[in-house]
Amino acid sequence: MAVLLYLLSGVCFGQSSPNEKEVIKNAELEWQEGHYQKGFNLFKGAVAINPQNNYTNFRVGEIYFLSDSAKIKALPYLLNAIKYSSRSKNDSAIMAYYYLGYCYMLEENYDSASICFKKYKADLPNTKENEQAIKEIDRNLQICYSAPGILQQTTEYASYLINGIHKQNLYVLNLGDSINTKFPEYAQIVFNNDSNISFTSRRPTKENPKVDEVTGKYLEDIYECKKDKKGVWSSPSLYSRQIHLHETELYTASVFMSADQNTLFSYRDGSILESKRENGKWGVPKDLSKSIKKLKGAYVPSIFLSDDGTKLILVTDMEGGYGGRDIYMCTLDSTGNWKEPENLGPQINTAEDEDGPFLLPDNKTLFFSSKGHGGLGGYDIFVSKYDSGKWSTPINMGAPINSPADDIYFSYKDYKGYFSSSRLGGFGDLDIYSYDIEPKPPKHDTMIAKMDTGIKTLKLSCTVYFQLAKHDLNKKYYPRLDSVIAMLKANPRMKISVNGYTCAIGGDSYNKDLSVMRASVVASYLFKHGVGFDRLVYQGFGKTHYVAPNDGKQNYLNRRTEVYQMVK
Repeated sequence: MAVLLYLLSGVCFGQSSPNEKEVIKNAELEWQEGHYQKGFNLFKGAVAINPQNNYTNFRVGEIYFLSDSAKIKALPYLLNAIKYSSRSKNDSAIMAYYYLGYCYMLEENYDSASICFKKYKADLPNTKENEQAIKEIDRNLQICYSAPGILQQTTEYASYLINGIHKQNLYVLNLGDSINTKFPEYAQIVFNNDSNISFTSRRPTKENPKVDEVTGKYLEDIYECKKDKKGVWSSPSLYSRQIHLHETELYTASVFMSADQNTLFSYRDGSILESKRENGKWGVPKDLSKSIKKLKGAYVPSIFLSDDGTKLILVTDMEGGYGGRDIYMCTLDSTGNWKEPENLGPQINTAEDEDGPFLLPDNKTLFFSSKGHGGLGGYDIFVSKYDSGKWSTPINMGAPINSPADDIYFSYKDYKGYFSSSRLGGFGDLDIYSYDIEPKPPKHDTMIAKMDTGIKTLKLSCTVYFQLAKHDLNKKYYPRLDSVIAMLKANPRMKISVNGYTCAIGGDSYNKDLSVMRASVVASYLFKHGVGFDRLVYQGFGKTHYVAPNDGKQNYLNRRTEVYQMVK
């Protein structure tokens, strides 16, 4: 972010007590010496001494915002920094509006964000040194204008952009605390039919106790988790040791694994390393720049190899681009070697950063993240198609794939995919999320269900589907349930059974409770619309009576509640 620099000597401290001044002084010293946690705690202590000091409120708010994992906690402190500032302009109040604008964007409060950015811009001198800062604010104001419209896009539209099929819902789920922590997790690679996942994390471990001097974060390393038969991820193990890195060469990031799972690309010190698997074991990694000369000395954080192995898509900030990080493509020559990378052009690349490319097997549909094409804020995920020798105008994937935070490293296969996001509601910083696309359910609403509930034979009348781990009743099912209500009113002696079910993900007890809640929410809707409880029973069957395999492709169909007519 481009920010207006300020000097400590130019900041108004307000009326500070001797004790408060000493705490602030010590806080600054600890911060300058790199003792960030101590410095932060002292700033918070200063706020406790004097809650109306605009400067210490600003410093706590600023540190929360820059911490990545707790940005939204900055809000009350930034508001106080403005509230308790003197009427004369001072740097802490000006900068508070800057950070406050971003906080409001994270909350999807784009009107308030726009007001803050405009106030910040009004106090920026229109000089050459502030040129980038002004461009940044203008870009944010455009986002504030367009984002509400993007948020109105339906999940069905997002799924259509992915697989080209209409009227399929898309559900997003955080992978949970087996994988995600308050530290960054990202750049996931899923393999072995969705049963293994490797990813990059900046978490502290015995093997990885070092901190990056520039970012203040723990160094990167690659981890792996395995999924058990119940769909639960195991605790992570260090994966980077499997690719024959020397002890001093750990702190490496995962980037991409080929479709045949025999080529692994990893990242270290700005370069891409290529490892080949032979006889089930990874060989010694080789620097990719040795075979692609233009990459020598260039910063290459991301790479993607097409399913057929003929296209290598990479991200780099080498000279000759459009600004920031650009996306390039290499193709094979007649001898099977990679040609030099070619920039994908201004339709894809902008003056800002692009990253995280992913190409579907058709070799024409490209997903990537960008900060320069507008959107909801931060990195947004876009899709573009190659047709008649050029890339189409990128389309924003919208919510729930995108958020006001950073959304990156998108992937997709067989109705399921993954991406990384720093959105609110996660464990902190970047987390790894999965998403499922719900296929159109089979038309079985009129079938006779061969099922013994101990009551009577049941005839299926209506099916309601739910998101993974959810029991919220979607409004789109109201017409179906209204039809059941009309049927009951027309047949006063008819009774129904409302049965809830789940897929196989999670434990037996958890799924039993979830299935009961799914049945209950449907029964409650019917009761509120005049169906007496003497005419219905509701019950949960947990993860039983599957109508589709729990194979990661069709188990969406098992997350359901079914309404049956009781017939003799």
